[in-house]
Amino acid sequence: MPSRARVLLALLPALLLALALVPLARACQGLTASGCNCAEERAKGSGSRRRVSCTGRELTEPPGASALPNKTSSLNLSNNRIRVLRNGSFAGLYSLEKL
Repeated sequence: MPSRARVLLALLPALLLALALVPLARACQGLTASGCNCAEERAKGSGSRRRVSCTGRELTEPPGASALPNKTSSLNLSNNRIRVLRNGSFAGLYSLEKL
């Protein structure tokens, strides 16, 4: 029977991976209600950014800026029913580069 230390060492990689995903899950948690997907992408020299996809969700307006992760760099809203983008729709999303 393996010792406790061996068991802990065997579980360590899985635990570290789970801990690394917690901030991403927390940052993307408000998007699940609208059916959007969120993925982390590594940016050169500036840490991580978020890529959000809300394609084909029958949305009539974009998700509120407060529901989007602060480091959203790409937001895909294609194939929805959005007709108007209001001023301030993306206020506070300073990393947004691609819409």
